[in-house]
Amino acid sequence: MNKHRKNRLISMQVCVIASATLFVAVSVNAQKIEGPPLVTVTHDATLQGDGTSASPLGISASPTVSGALTVTGDIQAKNIVSANSTVNGALAVTGNVQANATIVDDKVTAQAIFAHTIGVQAQDTKIKSAISAFGSLGVEGGVGIIGIGSSSFVRNGILMGGTGVEGDGGTSESGDGGVGVRGQGGEGTLRDATGGIGVQGEGGSPAKTGRAGVGVMGIGGSAISGNGGAGVSAIGGAGADKGKSGGIGLIASGGGGDLGAANGLAAEFDGDVRISGSLVKGSGSFKIDHPLDPENKYLSHSFVESPDMMNIYNGNVTTDSNGDALVQLPEYFAALNRDCRYQLTVIGTFADSTIAEELNDNHFRIRTSLPNVEVSWQVTGIRQDAYANRNRIAVEEDKPASKRGFYLHPEAFGQPLEKSILMGLQQK
Repeated sequence: MNKHRKNRLISMQVCVIASATLFVAVSVNAQKIEGPPLVTVTHDATLQGDGTSASPLGISASPTVSGALTVTGDIQAKNIVSANSTVNGALAVTGNVQANATIVDDKVTAQAIFAHTIGVQAQDTKIKSAISAFGSLGVEGGVGIIGIGSSSFVRNGILMGGTGVEGDGGTSESGDGGVGVRGQGGEGTLRDATGGIGVQGEGGSPAKTGRAGVGVMGIGGSAISGNGGAGVSAIGGAGADKGKSGGIGLIASGGGGDLGAANGLAAEFDGDVRISGSLVKGSGSFKIDHPLDPENKYLSHSFVESPDMMNIYNGNVTTDSNGDALVQLPEYFAALNRDCRYQLTVIGTFADSTIAEELNDNHFRIRTSLPNVEVSWQVTGIRQDAYANRNRIAVEEDKPASKRGFYLHPEAFGQPLEKSILMGLQQK
């Protein structure tokens, strides 16, 4: 009788303790949870089950952990699964979340999340962003998101490093697709402070003699029946106040060469280049495979320079039996050119040549002192089209105060690179 009474008393004590709160570490099938207590545990009188929502022992929906939660095994419950951690409701953590993998369907709010894999899908249409990360405040603002690719993996038999950050723009059913990766630099608050960089990429260094990685790569999207997308689009910011200017769309500088290596190019284009505005350069030339030895040599010629926006037209013509010849120019000549100048050279004989009639109705006339004389002619004109009239170059101009004492090409004057105007632009 005493033995049965004692057993019933023990069972009642177990039920009372379990129905109130579970305050100690729980071990279910060798799965151990360490940390602060989890409250509101559903159960039956046997306290048996594997911890899932379908078993007698289960955790209620949307648990809240007031401290740090460390999971050494798996938690399997109605709304949280860790090691492949799934949260269907809201999970609020005032400490840190540490797991091998985290998959979130709704929302996680935490001071910090450390995980090998995080997958987030915003189900609520009122939620604008699936992940919002803000760096800590400080003298230098903290980084919102840091992505570090895996050390190596094998692709097509080649050992490669993993991607640090990858962004895929969302698909639109009836409009433009979403942006894959967007970066906006932070605001500089002090006087003359520089705003933060929107996106910065630094290529990795090779271990030995391999080629270093690309800093930033942009590949335009392919269209099924339309134009392909641009690989990189760069637009400078707006400037304000007198004497200032808008931001430069793209600044590129070649890398320096060490130990006998040549300096790198600032840019290289494999294909046609179109410039809708003005082109300003220190010098210019064409460079082609040498016509006489294309496999082993190059051939270069410099551009013809002029302080004017000059067009050049030339050709050969032979005068008739009276020593007269008419030179017909394109129909657009008079509309495009003004201030025309002429040069004539006779070929094969001694004879005088002259401009018998200046340009009129897009032609001019030549006369020679002898009949049937071949004449080489050249005509130049200054552009007078609408764009040229609005965009004349300043042949001579003073440098602004901020650039005085600096050079476009300091090395040409025996000055150090620190005196370069272009280097100063890259640092700002």
